[in-house]
Amino acid sequence: MDGLYLLDVDAWTGSAVETLRLSTKTFTTRPGDTPSNTVYSGRISDSGQLERSLFAGGGISGSPSSSAGAIEFANADGRLDPWLGYGFDGRAFTLRYLASEKQAIASAVLIMRGTCLRVETPDATKTIRLLIRDRLAALDTALLTTRYAGTTITAGATAEGEADQKDEIKPRVFGSVQNIAPKFANRFNLIYQVSAGAVASIVVYDGAVPLTLVGDHATLAALTAATLAPGEYATALGLGLFRLGGSPSLTITADVIEGATLALRSAARVAGRMLDVLGIPAGDRVSASFDAAHAFNPAEVGIYVDSDISALEVIGQVLNSVGCGLLPSATGEIELFSLAAPSGTPAATYTRRDLIASGGSLALVGGPDGEGQGIPAWSVVLNYARVWQTMSSGDAAGVVTTERKDYLAKATRQATAQNVSTRTARLLASEITIDTLMTSASDAAIEATRRLALYGVRRDRLAFPVPIARAVDVGSVVRLQFRRFGYDGGKLFRVIGRTDDFSGRSATLDLWG
Repeated sequence: MDGLYLLDVDAWTGSAVETLRLSTKTFTTRPGDTPSNTVYSGRISDSGQLERSLFAGGGISGSPSSSAGAIEFANADGRLDPWLGYGFDGRAFTLRYLASEKQAIASAVLIMRGTCLRVETPDATKTIRLLIRDRLAALDTALLTTRYAGTTITAGATAEGEADQKDEIKPRVFGSVQNIAPKFANRFNLIYQVSAGAVASIVVYDGAVPLTLVGDHATLAALTAATLAPGEYATALGLGLFRLGGSPSLTITADVIEGATLALRSAARVAGRMLDVLGIPAGDRVSASFDAAHAFNPAEVGIYVDSDISALEVIGQVLNSVGCGLLPSATGEIELFSLAAPSGTPAATYTRRDLIASGGSLALVGGPDGEGQGIPAWSVVLNYARVWQTMSSGDAAGVVTTERKDYLAKATRQATAQNVSTRTARLLASEITIDTLMTSASDAAIEATRRLALYGVRRDRLAFPVPIARAVDVGSVVRLQFRRFGYDGGKLFRVIGRTDDFSGRSATLDLWG
């Protein structure tokens, strides 16, 4: 007997939130089930598809993207017409697969937990479609939402900016950044803001000349009342503020550290604090994956955010700096993954028999650079140590050294790893340039060498369909064993994406290795 999909979906029905229960065939739970004696209406006509990938756009680096899909329901009798007025948007759903309707509902396998977008109807007289999204949708929103009130119109213990700053995003620093342009929070008291959150240190420069720090204060009132002389500044680190002792001569910039210790400024730890800002609780994360990503690459990173950029994009920039990505697990928890050459004990071994069983074909879909070239790289260039506010020589005071002026005039430094011999066999071998938020020359050099080892040799990118019951999740390592393609002894691949066809009960794995 065929199995069935079970859908539990929450909706605002006009007076309360109700859980609607539907299935691919009408199914009633048993007295001992949870929920008990409950009917799942057999209205699912198409269980739909869902695609998930560590990296958007088909590449092997960059930001992830929130995945979307749809589930379709039969509505020829009009019984679901009220759904058009229900509030599904942002509500939770759970899709499970039960191998047999004779089994207890507790044995159903969780396929996906996510949120709804809306309902639509391609043919209003016959069907209704529910658009669904994975848990990354919660991250596909502005990371920062705190804005200046624009009410600071006189001197005093206030730091909300002037009228023309009303509704501007308050900035935020994560990790370690150099030479940012702070925001004027109180022009009358010469108070600047580097971050709307607490920071560990602020070093202030006027025309690239460091000023003298004379103390830190716990409150805005204490910072405002502090006695300062020209050339001095005081901080309120807990508020991300500093105050000058006199009017600046040239451009004011600052180096800022957020995260009291180096271990707190890795990409994994910074990404975790960004999730804190979004209000994603620790219980909605796979904590072990954050620890593993930190251990994989503990290099210091830093980013200055001063706009309403998407959290998904910002977190993607942070993680991509060290070769990591994130996706929601099947249970909806945020999980980090590290892109390393596949190794270790595979979670599954697939053969030609699996390919035949799925009715699919083996497709070579891209190369090591994620652009479909299929050609190893001979050179990797990593941009690092960003200067957030570049300065021309005229912006700096005359006492600043030429070396320092040159440094501040350039947005980033470069770490390069090359293997010239690759171009002997591969005339079109590529040079890959990667923007990172890393701060250290030594860390960048190590990462450039690691990336060259990844991208500088033959890497196959395959689309491999398997029965959904045999599919493993994104991040897993699998072995392909064929008597072709050099896979005779078995070749390891990492799963970097997965497309589920719920109706066809198959999954196409995006394999890289």
